[in-house]
Amino acid sequence: MLRINRGSTQSITYTLPFPAERLEEAYITIVQDEGMVIEKQLEDMTIDGNQISVKLTQKETLNLKSDSGGAVQFRYRDINGDADRTEPLLFSVGMLLKDGEI
Repeated sequence: MLRINRGSTQSITYTLPFPAERLEEAYITIVQDEGMVIEKQLEDMTIDGNQISVKLTQKETLNLKSDSGGAVQFRYRDINGDADRTEPLLFSVGMLLKDGEI
């Protein structure tokens, strides 16, 4: 299970079965309590070969509730028009004693 720490600038990385440059559109969506908390688009992501990653900001991770888990999913469409998604990955949220950005 993935752990996202509140107040961190954590990265989330996915490994694709093809070169990530073939992506035409992509989203990484993070939900908690059945509502979307964070959504990142392709222009927010970093591509390295067949890996794609996104770095969350402190502000974004501070929006997560430490008393509740959640799920993250990667969804994409490639240059051929083929679309797919990953299985949702469950995560827990690490508690933060002093709230706010530093």
